[in-house]
Amino acid sequence: MTNYFSKLVVEDTEDTTSKNPGRRDKKKLSRLLEKEHKSKEDLQKIETLRTKLNVYDFGSEENIKKRDEEKQIQKNKEKARRKKKEKEIKKKEEAQKKIEEELKRKQEEEIQKRKREDEIQQKKREEERIREEEESKKKWEEKWKKKCEEERKRNERKEEAEKKSLTVSCIEKELQELNVNIPNDITTFINKPYDKKEYYKLARKYHPDKKKYKEEVITLFTQLINNHRPVLDIKNDESWEK
Repeated sequence: MTNYFSKLVVEDTEDTTSKNPGRRDKKKLSRLLEKEHKSKEDLQKIETLRTKLNVYDFGSEENIKKRDEEKQIQKNKEKARRKKKEKEIKKKEEAQKKIEEELKRKQEEEIQKRKREDEIQQKKREEERIREEEESKKKWEEKWKKKCEEERKRNERKEEAEKKSLTVSCIEKELQELNVNIPNDITTFINKPYDKKEYYKLARKYHPDKKKYKEEVITLFTQLINNHRPVLDIKNDESWEK
């Protein structure tokens, strides 16, 4: 049987069947480099294959230039994006810093406001304390003054009572020396609380103009009657009217 593919060279077969030209050319280059005795044609093929492989790896000079330009454009875009992002970050940081400064300012204002309010309240409390102390002192002084006045009046009444008692004793003694007793109506009058009507009644009854007793006796009776009369009631004295 005749073999129709016996005359085909391996390289030609690979040229028609390979789906990966780069891989195919690498194999060709490898085989050529492994040859011990390379012909001029082999060297040319090696150079050609190397050029083709460079094209596979990097493309043509035009493609390389275009790729470099695209890379530069991409690089510039990336740089612009980075710069924009940094600018946005800086802007956000400045905005955040501004917010923090504003918040700090408000907090300081609030602190100062509370401090002023506390000072006002403290001042009010101090004024209230001073006012209460002054009122308390005033009340105490009034109470003490009242107490002293009451004590003075008690002493005056006591002295007046003692004086009257002493006067009555003296008058009784003088009347005894004159062999005269104190009338019952005068005794009743001086032994009871002061009675204005009774006083005027006795004052008229034992008036010196009546001449029922001796002058010195009438004088002693009048002293008894008048000593029992309060001091305030002496201002408008009509006891000596007939």
